[in-house]
Amino acid sequence: MKTKNRNTQEILLSMYEKLVTGHELDSIAQTAVSHLENPLIIADKSCRLLYSTGLPQQTDNPVWHSLQTEGYYPMEYLEALVNNPRYSRVYTETAPILLEDNFSGHRCLMFKIAYGSAIIGFAQLVEQNRAITSADAELFADFCRIAGTALCGKKPEEENQKKSYEYVIDEILKGNLRGDRLKDQLMAVNIEPTLPRCLFVVEKAGGEKLPTEFVRRSIEVMLKGCQCSVHNSKITVLVNSTGAALLPPAIRARFKQFLTDNGLICGGSNRFNSMNELPAAYQQAVTASRIGYRMGGKGPIFFMWEYATHQMCDMLYEQCELMDFCNPMLVMIHIYDERNGTKFLETLREYLYSGNSPVKAAERLGVHRNTIDYRLGRMKELFDLNTDDSDMMFSFKQSFQIISYLETNPR
Repeated sequence: MKTKNRNTQEILLSMYEKLVTGHELDSIAQTAVSHLENPLIIADKSCRLLYSTGLPQQTDNPVWHSLQTEGYYPMEYLEALVNNPRYSRVYTETAPILLEDNFSGHRCLMFKIAYGSAIIGFAQLVEQNRAITSADAELFADFCRIAGTALCGKKPEEENQKKSYEYVIDEILKGNLRGDRLKDQLMAVNIEPTLPRCLFVVEKAGGEKLPTEFVRRSIEVMLKGCQCSVHNSKITVLVNSTGAALLPPAIRARFKQFLTDNGLICGGSNRFNSMNELPAAYQQAVTASRIGYRMGGKGPIFFMWEYATHQMCDMLYEQCELMDFCNPMLVMIHIYDERNGTKFLETLREYLYSGNSPVKAAERLGVHRNTIDYRLGRMKELFDLNTDDSDMMFSFKQSFQIISYLETNPR
């Protein structure tokens, strides 16, 4: 077996000594860089910068600019690590890979940072000051292994997990944090205990495996100020809702497009004011996306309030006849349509789903607005329909939701 040269051995021993004596990653990395003599970068799996030294001061280089100003590699880097075989090898190879980096324009060594079987992120040694040698690759690999231990190997429960936002959210959702302990943990990760919020839960449509780091990073970039975590292989997004609108229209449109482009669906909870309500909000969001996707809703964001009736139908489905909860006038209108070839029921449905607007209902049905007015007038004569009675209109809309549920879930 090839032995390490004396200088490399000394550097390696020095790094191990710093590790076992409790030195932080910064000190260990400085020891490695003193020998490697090139810029060194460490990032987590979402391409968030964890450590760097010697970064080139090239403001026109998109990679260095993004790292120095935003603390992240550009989104294209994350996409490459997920989808490009040249880059994704960084997580699978047993030794560092040397490649021409298309994004930074430099040759570089890349290798995973891991602790045990858990991959934390990756390290990159940029060839700038001098050519990278085989001895560099060997020392770089050793440094990456030591860095994984330095980041996660020392009392991970106390020093890492319990200080992280993701750990706190996961513990709340598991029901392990309550009372004063919950309040203390929230304060430790700078989460305000009482604030109007909504919870989004993002997952792959159809239950496929979710590329969590790619999705998480993308959402954090789009929804600035919103914090993401991973729970049960789904992305949870805590959205502050102090204003009238949950998300500005332009950001909401971009978010929906991202979900659609990547085959994702998102459930949205009702608004809540206390982090004690987070587990209930999570269940609401998951239920909303499950029902909305199953019912072929307009998505890709499904809010709980849109599917409250359908959830009640789920709960009552095996216990009673759901049609008993429908307005009986619907049956009368349906029978009349069957006998006379009219389209009153369809008209009423589109009128309600158009926000009680004859103009919009006419557009949806492809008829003149006067046709809608005529049909509504005839239903008033025949069935005593009163479109100004909000209770009656609510009863009809709920009835249509029950019928829609039964069409999708036949006995």
